[in-house]
Amino acid sequence: MDDSSTPWLLVALPFVVLNVLYAVLAACAWTGRLRKNRLLGIRTPSTLSSAETWTRAHRVAAPWWAAGAALGIACAVTAAVAGWTLDATTPTQILLGLSFLCPFVMLIAGSIAGTRVARSLR
Repeated sequence: MDDSSTPWLLVALPFVVLNVLYAVLAACAWTGRLRKNRLLGIRTPSTLSSAETWTRAHRVAAPWWAAGAALGIACAVTAAVAGWTLDATTPTQILLGLSFLCPFVMLIAGSIAGTRVARSLR
């Protein structure tokens, strides 16, 4: 490993860690371990109205979130490898951007789906 490859590995590492934490959140939501709170999860009036709506909404959102985390991890790891082996600056920057954008889009999509389920249960 030469000196020019090390920065890409260090730059990609926070993206990987962030997406792994995102995957843990998705797993907790999917298994019902994410309890009703005002810090993490879908915090709309409909999801906060009862424990059942909270759990059902998050079980609907969790597959979207897990897919976003998987895409984010894949993009960040690919960016690190591309920056390390190919010394490809622009593709690496694009992949790092996608490692943030993909999970964000899937977070929104899953949250919308979960909120719709919660509204239908009220």
